[in-house]
Order: sequence, then structure tokens, then C-alpha cells
Amino acid sequence: MDNTVLYDLSYGMYAVGVKDGMRECGCIVNTVFQVSTIGPLIALSMNKDNYTCSF
Repeated sequence: MDNTVLYDLSYGMYAVGVKDGMRECGCIVNTVFQVSTIGPLIALSMNKDNYTCSF
């Protein structure tokens, strides 16, 4: 992975896509942030009642 991509991580809207077998689903989230440089590790915040979260 190119770690320099994390330098461009900013506040905005992000598309999150998931796939469960043959079903595909996605949603928009607005909270994504870097939590560690060791890894590297990012986190996002999503409403647990969101249909995409159930995938």
C-alpha cells in the first residue's frame, strides 16, 4: 500500500461499498480519520441502523 495516500485524507464524503456473496451494497459516510501510522489504520463512523452496516 502507498502510505502517502493518507496525506490526502481530509474531511469530506466517502463512498463505502461492501459485498456479501453476490449482493452488493453501499452508502455515503462523512467521518473517516487516521488513527495510527503503524499499520496504517483508519476508522470510519457509520450508523449501525444503516442497511450497509448489516452486510
